[in-house]
Amino acid sequence: MNAWLITNGFLRGEKFDTIYQWLVDAAKKRDVDLRPVAHTEFLHLLTDHESIKEKIAADDIRWAIFWDKDVMLARTLEACGLRLYNSARVIEVCDHKGLTHSALQEYGVPMPATVMCPMTFGNVGYTSWDWLDAAARAVRGYPLVVKACHGSFGAQVFLVKDREELIQRLTAMAGQPVILQQYISYRKGIDIRIQMVGREPVCAMIRRNPHDFRANITGGGTMEAYRPLADELVLAIKAAIALDMDFGGVDILFSKDGPLLCEVNSNAHFKNIYDCTGVNTADLIIDHILGKEQ
Repeated sequence: MNAWLITNGFLRGEKFDTIYQWLVDAAKKRDVDLRPVAHTEFLHLLTDHESIKEKIAADDIRWAIFWDKDVMLARTLEACGLRLYNSARVIEVCDHKGLTHSALQEYGVPMPATVMCPMTFGNVGYTSWDWLDAAARAVRGYPLVVKACHGSFGAQVFLVKDREELIQRLTAMAGQPVILQQYISYRKGIDIRIQMVGREPVCAMIRRNPHDFRANITGGGTMEAYRPLADELVLAIKAAIALDMDFGGVDILFSKDGPLLCEVNSNAHFKNIYDCTGVNTADLIIDHILGKEQ
């Protein structure tokens, strides 16, 4: 059986190449030839669906792991009949924090209070702040968290202490989709990552950063294996079902009232969680896909 592992041709580095190789090796053990293909290789084919179909047929490709966030390419490949893991919809929703919140809110997933900032244009900016006080009240006041809707590894996530700082931050981010979110100070700088494959939580770690409200390892956090509590598992499973996700990472915050979903990553890097749990998510992802392909 032949399949593609579609990656971003501009992202190189050990942390990316390692997980790509783990996926290829896991597939090989199951007699699947998983062939890495950079998303840039499809550039000249995007306007020609017949050429894409010919490429799929020529390589005898049955399915693809789409380890990228190029939603337009993912949609094009699906339109040409190729089954993707994860789907274009899952990637799009998980890569936009506002869409993630909206999708999960419909399923009653507990999350911090969240407001989507009104859309503006980069060359126009925010010409009025009349809406700002109502938005701050909706997320329980200051301090509050500002998040660009697109971003990974904790980048472009900020804690602001007052209205003046919020205006400065939003002015600098004008033109980007941005959400404001309630700051959960309970056990700040600590969160849980639960790795999901299908509807199954396969491993988990707890991350701590005593120097930052963000617990990300990239930002200096530490990690250790963690056994989630029942309500934390229920939250992660509920999120995976709501998004119809084949695999990904569910990040959970602690609060006085129980666990709250922070965000969901459709292409969650799993080397860190392997290092502290010994669970190779690549094997489980390939098994999950082959189970669906039967």
